Amino acid sequence: MLDPRYFPDYSKSTLVDGAYRFQQLTAGGDITIVHPSDPLAPDPLVGVAASVDEGGSAKILVESTGDITLSESRGDFRIDKVSSSKGNVFLSATGSGGLDRGCRH
Repeated sequence: MLDPRYFPDYSKSTLVDGAYRFQQLTAGGDITIVHPSDPLAPDPLVGVAASVDEGGSAKILVESTGDITLSESRGDFRIDKVSSSKGNVFLSATGSGGLDRGCRH
């Protein structure tokens, strides 16, 4: 028998839910976070939580299956698309700006 630490039996594996938490995402350009999904397999819930600062005229795009919580830390919150297929979306702009139109969830 093979040692399962080095040769796991993937037929016995199961999906697990998870979340990504980013203290601060800062970019001089667009920010994109996309959880790939397989239409033929059940997706685990994958959440995303972050404080963001796109800077300039950049936009943010986030797609996932779990809850998404995003907070713009400075200026306007320019959103290309933020969507969750199975969770909730929470957006806030704590800087001097606000949410730009075109926000979809």
